[in-house]
Amino acid sequence: MTKKKICLLGAPGVGKTSLVARFVKSIFSEKYQASVGAKVDKKTVHANGGQVELVIWDMAGDSADRISHSPYLRGSSGHLVVADGTQPETLEEAIRVAHEVAVNHGDVPLVFLVNKSDLTNLWRVTPAAIARLAGEKGHAFVTSAKSGECVEQAFVKLAEMMAAAETPAANA
Repeated sequence: MTKKKICLLGAPGVGKTSLVARFVKSIFSEKYQASVGAKVDKKTVHANGGQVELVIWDMAGDSADRISHSPYLRGSSGHLVVADGTQPETLEEAIRVAHEVAVNHGDVPLVFLVNKSDLTNLWRVTPAAIARLAGEKGHAFVTSAKSGECVEQAFVKLAEMMAAAETPAANA
């Protein structure tokens, strides 16, 4: 089994902590939990025919510049960058975070999540904006930490991308 450090990044309040709780413990709380620094959890997934232990670093929300210079990102093998579907401005912040992190820490596998799809009456992100986000790195999931929609799939996709990046063919 391989062990991979991944980081959840994004603006404050987009649901990073709730996504980790849903993925690792299958729970959801309506109570807002602001992260300070980084919180670490683990979960093993099956990816590309093997097992990958994901060491998940839930990063406190901050500006793209401050996130990208965080020492917590050192040694990470992949990133989940989260935006909030009820706050379109968090999509632009997610793109800035992805670019800044790549500049400062290298181009590692990355998946975008547009969270809070359960809030249909408040949803303000268009399918075109999500497609644009996916075009940045190739993968974007519409998720809900509350219902669990696409949460597991997003983490597994990142694990598969990290495993594929290690294969000799991918490194040739």
